[in-house]
Amino acid sequence: MDGDPELPKNGWRKVEGCVASNYPRTIYNKDEWAVFQSSYNEIYPEDAGVVGTDGFLFDYEVQNHPIRGRTIVTKQDLPRGARVWRGDWHCSFDEVEFMSFLELLPSLAYQCEILLWAYVSNGHVSVELDPGSFFNHADDKKMVNVSPSSTKRFIQAGEELLMDYSTFISYDALPWFDKLRANAWKETNSGSVRSSPKNENGEGAVAVYHNTKEYNLLGAPKQSKSKKVSTKDGVEETTTNQALHISLFSFTPLMGTIGIAVSVAVLVWRAIIRKKGPYKTG
Repeated sequence: MDGDPELPKNGWRKVEGCVASNYPRTIYNKDEWAVFQSSYNEIYPEDAGVVGTDGFLFDYEVQNHPIRGRTIVTKQDLPRGARVWRGDWHCSFDEVEFMSFLELLPSLAYQCEILLWAYVSNGHVSVELDPGSFFNHADDKKMVNVSPSSTKRFIQAGEELLMDYSTFISYDALPWFDKLRANAWKETNSGSVRSSPKNENGEGAVAVYHNTKEYNLLGAPKQSKSKKVSTKDGVEETTTNQALHISLFSFTPLMGTIGIAVSVAVLVWRAIIRKKGPYKTG
């Protein structure tokens, strides 16, 4: 790293091991978001935001989705065209400032979170330093119900808000960031991203992502086996054995209750038969 003028002092090779660390995917509270926000304010004091706030304009909660991980769910009905987010903590960085921002974060877990959420847009690295980072991408365009600022249709309370990342994320635009993010989230023998050719020293270059699907695969929640299910919008979505197991365990008490009811009915029927006396033959 020393003497390399093309990389900042804290270059991309410094952040690695996000997969192996297996850090908990936290649903952060305001005090925890304040760690990210205060670090940004230190880098950009002239653009400092109000620590402990977010840019949401509706009542929401963050839930854990079995496929997409942490995700935004509305707690109220939202009409079409409603503004949902102001972007108070939509932050953009140049290379040196972004690396300095990472260095201010207190642990690898915080750095990995930023490199999970961050993306390239309009020639800069952008990231939401509030729960806006939990707006997820819809794999099927029929599932998209919100843009970065407003709803695209009526959304009922309890629905997950899903975007189309391809409308605002740029790929292959900032090679230093692509390498930084891919190196931090790389997996051994991973086929989730395409391999880059070897560099001039004959060393294997870090595999980087080139589209929305590959971008989302880095750091995605791990799944074992999966199957397709139909949603209420008629869109097929992948679910996991974990979700199926939860459903089975939820179903088991109901089966037990039905079994008890049947047993009681049989006992009552037998008691009635005994009162009538034994059957006669012949």
